[in-house]
Amino acid sequence: MTDSPVILDTSVWVEYFRGGSPTLAVHIERLVAARRLKNLRIITAELLRGAFSPSDRRAIEETVAHIPVIERDDCHWLVVGVLCRRLAKRGVTIPLVDGWIAQATMDARGQLWTLDGDFRAIAKCSPLALYQPPDE
Repeated sequence: MTDSPVILDTSVWVEYFRGGSPTLAVHIERLVAARRLKNLRIITAELLRGAFSPSDRRAIEETVAHIPVIERDDCHWLVVGVLCRRLAKRGVTIPLVDGWIAQATMDARGQLWTLDGDFRAIAKCSPLALYQPPDE
């Protein structure tokens, strides 16, 4: 999966915008340069929901503006519902939005870069591939 798309979960974007990890920023820049970084509009919406100021909002919009978006239609929600039900049967209860992101990543045959433990639980019970940045 070395050429597969990589989708950054909201948790990674939050760390990026906080500026606390130069290494994280370097990895993101490498993914952009390799044209592997993709975005989901639902992740942008989560980021904008947490924007505290107009300058935060502008920074988010300007950053994600040049990242290709993986489009999903309304039928995607049906598949998400099935995924969430399958996970629940295995004892994994997740927010619906996380199910949406996980299913979109799987549909794109991509990898999700996340700091959120919910996605690790999803990956244990589904084909969701998680991205692990290379050690330096």
